Amino acid sequence: EHRRRDGTRFPVRIHSYHLSFNGQEMEVAEAVDITDQIHAESSLRESEERFRSLFEESPVALLEEDFSAVKREMDQLRAQGIADLDAYFREHPEALQAWIEKIAFQSANRAAMELFGADSVEAMMDFTKDDALGPAASAFRHEFIELFAGNTHVAYQGQEQDLRGNALEVVIHLTVVAGHEERLDRVIVTIHDVTPQVRAREEVARSLEQTRAMFEGAVRSLSTLAEMRDPYTAGHQRRVAELSCAIANRLRLPERQVDDIRIAGLLHDIGKSIIPAEILNKPTALTDLEMGMIRGHPQASYDILKGLPFRPLVAESVLQHHERLDGSGYPQGLPGDEILLEAKILAVADVVEAMASHRPYRPALGIDKALVEIQTYRGTFFDPDAVDACVELFAEGFTFSEEG
Repeated sequence: EHRRRDGTRFPVRIHSYHLSFNGQEMEVAEAVDITDQIHAESSLRESEERFRSLFEESPVALLEEDFSAVKREMDQLRAQGIADLDAYFREHPEALQAWIEKIAFQSANRAAMELFGADSVEAMMDFTKDDALGPAASAFRHEFIELFAGNTHVAYQGQEQDLRGNALEVVIHLTVVAGHEERLDRVIVTIHDVTPQVRAREEVARSLEQTRAMFEGAVRSLSTLAEMRDPYTAGHQRRVAELSCAIANRLRLPERQVDDIRIAGLLHDIGKSIIPAEILNKPTALTDLEMGMIRGHPQASYDILKGLPFRPLVAESVLQHHERLDGSGYPQGLPGDEILLEAKILAVADVVEAMASHRPYRPALGIDKALVEIQTYRGTFFDPDAVDACVELFAEGFTFSEEG
């Protein structure tokens, strides 16, 4: 320290020189005020201490790594004219593995050791380099290239294993510490264990799949109920559902709407289960009373379905599938602008399938006559877009599958 005239002291660095000039020997001392340097070093130490404290106490798994050797390798590849590093490492996986060998692992916090089941920093470093990152190298190839291209933060999700052999689902962030962007000699790796969330999503997906399977089974059981009462129309509902979905897809309707149409097709005649079998299977003309009972099946179907956990349009479209654009349909005599699109599609598919199949009171009329029927009443009874889509499907070779 040196003292000023006012008595205050300040730190100095002394440089001493021995000089010889014209036969004279002398000692020269140079004093440099290093107050700012001392303050900067002190601030740096305090900053590093705070960083270390945060690093060690963080509940998130953290690693500190040095990528400078890998950075030099990358720069050499670019100097050789290799611009597409991603393609290069796809063709040379052995070079990708060499990345891992050149990464210097500097430290790991307690959370990282607990996550991977390591009992020491050394064990953690060895495991992370040899067992964790090595096998997963290809998973984050693109992210590493982005890091070496100048991005100071990259992230990826992948699978790793801990020292006990347990599979881990992790989200990893690599962040270059400010001031180290050129050398990449200080990179903080943050590892988030998302295994519980991933497992929970998988469990939810399995549960939803099981629920959907049960739902589909219930729908098909309900569909079979009506067909058991009317063996001559066995498979009719399934085939109507199949053709209705094909028409809906042809019209590019949303997937959810197509699914509603499928369910409605499978159940549109469930109300026939309340009609006596001798009327359903009567080979001769029906009386007015019997015809009235037949015409009541859309309402009966609606009454059955409205209390079940389907989306509302399923029951409504079943109720309307015998309505016609000119208002001549039943049970409500709705005009075209009040009829659901789902019901209009069902109406076309229902007529085509019914005419093409055998009935107790007549033989099958065939697809050709069915298509002529819907084209004849296109715009009068049936929706023009649905008719056109149906005709185009059969022109392109559509056929009913065995199970509808």
